Amino acid sequence: MSNQLDAAAIIFEALRVLLVNTNSARIITSQATLDNLPNLATAVYLSINGTWATLEAWIKAIQKLDPTPFDDETSDKVITPFSDFVRVYTDLMIEIILKHGVLTSEKSPYAPDGAVIGGEIFQLQRQVESLQNALRPFIPNRVNDLVRNGRLARDAYELAASRYPVPIRPEQDGSDDSTVPAAARTFKLPDAPGQK
Repeated sequence: MSNQLDAAAIIFEALRVLLVNTNSARIITSQATLDNLPNLATAVYLSINGTWATLEAWIKAIQKLDPTPFDDETSDKVITPFSDFVRVYTDLMIEIILKHGVLTSEKSPYAPDGAVIGGEIFQLQRQVESLQNALRPFIPNRVNDLVRNGRLARDAYELAASRYPVPIRPEQDGSDDSTVPAAARTFKLPDAPGQK
């Protein structure tokens, strides 16, 4: 029982930190205007980068835990903050879409296409999907809710990703040419957990 309590405490803290960081990124993104560039554009980049890098570290900690399934009450306490996170994550992606004109403007360090931002939200979405996989063994009785929320997060990401290309390295596209046109700098994420 002690191992389960320890695992639950780590997962609760991971979800709390994720929610706080994602909300901070949302607020920072919402504040970006043409008048406060380039500083706010850089802050947007750093906030998204910090969110996914921190999440990656928490996922590694979760993956080291004993994956004994939680009881119903504890599972509910996991899925509730995950659902809260997905709502904030969706709001972040909406802000990123709304600020496209600002983040790709001439004064932005991410002009002309916002590919750097595209790369950061790609990394964030990858970590969100890794988190789903990491949580799955602990809440088998709430997997449907986990998958449903994961699809909502993915849908929000894909809307934002449609506006921001993802930079690809030469080894990813099979060529030695790093001057890939912006329109070609996108690639599809693998299916989300539970999707085909």
